[in-house]
Amino acid sequence: MKSFGERLRHIMELKSQSAYIVSKHTGVSEATIGRLLKDSNKPNQATISTLAGHFGVNVSWLGEGEGEMMKEPGSKSATESNAVPINIPETPFETIKREDGTEFLDIGEGRFLMVTPLVEQVGYAGYVSGWADPEYVEELPKHAVVVNKLHFGTYRTFQVRGDSMNNESIGSIASGDLVTGRRLQRKHWTSKLHFNKHPYWVIVKYDGIIIKKIVGHDVESGVITYESLNPNYGGGAVHLDEVQELYNILLITRET
Repeated sequence: MKSFGERLRHIMELKSQSAYIVSKHTGVSEATIGRLLKDSNKPNQATISTLAGHFGVNVSWLGEGEGEMMKEPGSKSATESNAVPINIPETPFETIKREDGTEFLDIGEGRFLMVTPLVEQVGYAGYVSGWADPEYVEELPKHAVVVNKLHFGTYRTFQVRGDSMNNESIGSIASGDLVTGRRLQRKHWTSKLHFNKHPYWVIVKYDGIIIKKIVGHDVESGVITYESLNPNYGGGAVHLDEVQELYNILLITRET
């Protein structure tokens, strides 16, 4: 089996899983799976790791056709995805996709699963270069949170890297935590950021991603200043010309 699509089709048939079932348990969309099966798209490493983890096969076999297909019992690939599986029951719920691209699943009683792309620690560099590519974003792992209304806006979830925002207080953010934020449209960057209401932000720069507490915004110069919660880390400043995206953090999820 020379192509990724052939290997994916083989393991799906072996496990008797349809594209819908695979999508439901991995967060990779059915449309993306369809393109992968046809070899129309080349998957990124996050997608390969997510699918390999789901099927219990070696990442190197699925991605490159190298080595044994099945992992040894109890083994775990170093590159296996840390994506949070979205365990949705067999009966599909109504899917609601807003014009802004945010996807919701109606789970009844006025509650919805808001499904967001997940940028893992290992995927920071890839996201910095691919965030504006819809196909790249579609192939990212998914994270779901329960909300009580259909929110407007574009949302992303980032897995925290490092402990600069961890001072061991209740409101701190530790390495491995998942932070879900809403993108602030660039047209609003010329007005003062509402950092008093939402102090914690994901700042996607051209050279990397940082998660900080914003403490100042000089509208005239276009410079934002930030600080860390952990006293062992310092603060800093960045000009908005160096920034690609800004997300104000609305929810922190800590794995237990």
